[in-house]
Amino acid sequence: GTRKECVVYMNYLAIAMKQLAMDYNVNESIFTEDKYIIQVPQKYSDKAMNYYQEEPYLNFIYFGRGLLVVADASIIEYVHQYVEFCKDDLYRVFDAPNISFLNEYLMNKNYCIAHLAQFFVPNDTIMPQINNQLIMKKYVGEEIKSLYSSHFNMALCENSGNDRKDVLALACIIDEKVVGVAACTNDSNLMWQIGVDVLPEYRGRRIASTLVYKLSELIKEEGRCPFYCCAWTNIASKKVAKNAGFVDAWVELTAKSMKTEWISDINKGIHAHK
Repeated sequence: GTRKECVVYMNYLAIAMKQLAMDYNVNESIFTEDKYIIQVPQKYSDKAMNYYQEEPYLNFIYFGRGLLVVADASIIEYVHQYVEFCKDDLYRVFDAPNISFLNEYLMNKNYCIAHLAQFFVPNDTIMPQINNQLIMKKYVGEEIKSLYSSHFNMALCENSGNDRKDVLALACIIDEKVVGVAACTNDSNLMWQIGVDVLPEYRGRRIASTLVYKLSELIKEEGRCPFYCCAWTNIASKKVAKNAGFVDAWVELTAKSMKTEWISDINKGIHAHK
């Protein structure tokens, strides 16, 4: 792209790198150099993302060059071997069949790979693919509670139970009915995360990408960096991010205990008909 495109994109990317470096108490240069760092979990700083609730067991954070790994002391030797095997192409730590062997090792410890997530930040030089004919309504603070319902739970975080809460929302109104919502949570002082949900019968009209783009502009006006996250196989959600003018920023792998309620429920569901 043009020099301008690189500069604008790098501003948001640099903020994300700064945030993740603060989260894990590392120098942000790790993310721009072709190397890896493996360390045991450290106490989260008071500037860390407020959705971190528990000490990580295994996290990989990768911006495309340097790889940061946070691993519990009990598995760090194996993780060193695993990453060293992939050191010539660090993205292979996320790749099959390698990841299958990693998960097999984790399951012997009663853990498993729980999240494979992709994160996006805006690029102001990309023309968003949106529908400017849509009617939008803005909600701030306590006003957002009126949107809480089972219809839009991918957009809203009603029961986070900590400092993390919805701070800004936009609703798309068609025939006096709320058909889609995008909202953002105050995940850190630097970065606010966007979630979006559209009623199934209204999808395919660029409502989601329009909501995400317009909300991201409001977040920038608040002096924060917007970001967007989804499972990296969620093609529809990734298209929303791209159409809203966002670009790939980083990926994460996270392992959690098999006893975690939602993981246990999935395990039971999958094995129900053995």
